[in-house]
Parts: sequence; C-alpha cells; structure tokens
Amino acid sequence: MWESVLKIEKATWSTAYVNSLPDTAFAYIEAGGEKDEEGKTKPRSLRHLPHHNASVKFGSEKESVDLPHLRNAMARLEQTNISDEAKREAKNHLEMHEKQWDVGEAGNADDVEMGCGGKDEKTKKSLWGDLI
Repeated sequence: MWESVLKIEKATWSTAYVNSLPDTAFAYIEAGGEKDEEGKTKPRSLRHLPHHNASVKFGSEKESVDLPHLRNAMARLEQTNISDEAKREAKNHLEMHEKQWDVGEAGNADDVEMGCGGKDEKTKKSLWGDLI
C-alpha cells in the first residue's frame, strides 16, 4: 500500500521547457541580459531557480507554483552563483510561496516533500486516503 502512496508523480522539466518559461517563473533574474522577442531574458543562464509552470502570469501567484520545483529551488539556493543579496531576494520570494501553500520551512516540510500542497484535509485525503 505504501508503494502506491509514494508514487506521487513529480514533473521532470527538460532544458527546452525551462528555456520556454517566462521570466516570472523564476525566483531571480540577474541584471545584464537583454529581452528576446518574447520578452524573456537572454542569455537564459541569467535566470535562476524556476518554480512556476508555464501558465504563470505573475511571480507572486500561488496557482502556477510547481511544489516539487519549489522544494528543489529552496534546496539549490545556496549552490547558485548569485550574490548574497540576490540569494536573500530569491529566498524571500520562495518563502512567500511556502507560506502560500503552508509547506517547507515556512509551513510544513512533510507536505511539500510529498507534493501535497498544504494542510487542507480534503487535499491530503484525496492523495493519502486512509493513511492519514
């Protein structure tokens, strides 16, 4: 029974998919680039810590946050080659989303790890069934 619970699908994003994301999908964009015809920063290497899916309109919105990628962005934050000030800015942004979803350090780490997306009992029940 645990095997079926642990098979919650986590999205794998290809390089092409990440490159196609709008700038608002990232926690931090370094200065010095220019915008392409779609309004995306180039070179793409200036964009760091993607955590919104392609439907994102605003960086502060909750609905387009991909929880496994939010968790990954928080885990990779200290490994990025951006300034300490930029890391603080990115961390503040990512923590805002953790609070929105009530997950991670700002909420409950167990929920984001398994992709639950918050403490809503109906949501948990639909994912976990009688195990909660």
